Amino acid sequence: MAFSMVQVSSNENPGTDGSSPGKGAAGWKPTSLPLEFRVGEIELRTVTLNGLVYRGLFGDPDFPVGGPPPPAELLGGEVEAALVYSAPVTEALPRLGHEHGVLRYVPSQYRRHFLDLRDGTFPQYLEGFSSKTRSTLRRKVRKWSESQAGPDQPAMRVYRTPAEIETFLGLARGLSEKTYQERLLGRGLPTEPAFYAEMLALAAEDQLRGYLLFSKEQPAAFLLCPIREGCVLYEWVGYDPAFATFSPGTVLQFLALEHLFGEERHRLFDFTEGEGEHKAFWARGHAPCADIYYLRPTLRNRALVGGHAGLHLASRAAVHLLDRYGVKARLKRLLRQGT
Repeated sequence: MAFSMVQVSSNENPGTDGSSPGKGAAGWKPTSLPLEFRVGEIELRTVTLNGLVYRGLFGDPDFPVGGPPPPAELLGGEVEAALVYSAPVTEALPRLGHEHGVLRYVPSQYRRHFLDLRDGTFPQYLEGFSSKTRSTLRRKVRKWSESQAGPDQPAMRVYRTPAEIETFLGLARGLSEKTYQERLLGRGLPTEPAFYAEMLALAAEDQLRGYLLFSKEQPAAFLLCPIREGCVLYEWVGYDPAFATFSPGTVLQFLALEHLFGEERHRLFDFTEGEGEHKAFWARGHAPCADIYYLRPTLRNRALVGGHAGLHLASRAAVHLLDRYGVKARLKRLLRQGT
């Protein structure tokens, strides 16, 4: 049972515009920060703060360990909080503390997974799996192509130009409504005009890849990846649960990576923030990272992060009990199926 606090609001997704954040205050961008109180995949409450976000380029040696200093001079007036996404760290950070006169809260520490796309060819990458796993992956792809794609139809289609991305967004939007990410987490493919404009702008610069897996002419899974300085970002993904028995997510990831290796132009496939079995399975490396929040040390903010930290402990205890009695996987499956 995962536990989540926050995501950047979809109308301001810093870090996907192809530019690297600057140093100091210039690197902080205004956005809304919805603090999500969840137990597993069940949302209990969301508190939205006016804030700033700093999202450095993963693997950039100029991204300081522990993130940049908190923008204490900016935390005031309408700015209630600041967030550093996926700051590189060398050791575990305390969950609560103070730094430069502001409150520091670290709700999430994780391994950020990645894959070096310059390290050989796709067949060489597959050699990193056991022979049994390679056979299973190829069987799933073959089964999809034979039973779902239809004769002489490609299982996956690639979208990259502005016109193609417009088509992709139209098809993927309908598919996103069926995914558990949108139904349970509210994290489907964004619908705001600003998001569409940003994606078309990235496509015009050839800094975007869209992948759709088809069953006949029906979209079954999607993956949309912005590209920042050679890093392909695992940003928006989902599949139709009606096809779950055919492992559409696995099939699409296999075919998308095969395409990206074949392009021979990208440095990394970055699985972005957070952990998960899917990311760990496909990745070939990882680095310790943390999401770090800075807030004014007001009574309200102390109560806010204190309550959030307490909920986290309760969630961990619930996970332990569910694991102990063997019901965690079944419960998660029922939630994602919407039954």
